[in-house]
Amino acid sequence: MSTEKSRRSEKIQMFDDVARLIVGAQFVYFVTYKGLKKTRLFP
Repeated sequence: MSTEKSRRSEKIQMFDDVARLIVGAQFVYFVTYKGLKKTRLFP
């Protein structure tokens, strides 16, 4: 029973890491896109 609980928390931790990674990537993309628009590299 205790192993099942630890396995579940491991899954949650993995999901949390993935979610954080996605949010970070979106943030970086958004900032980069805004910066490029400001320098008029893209129409």
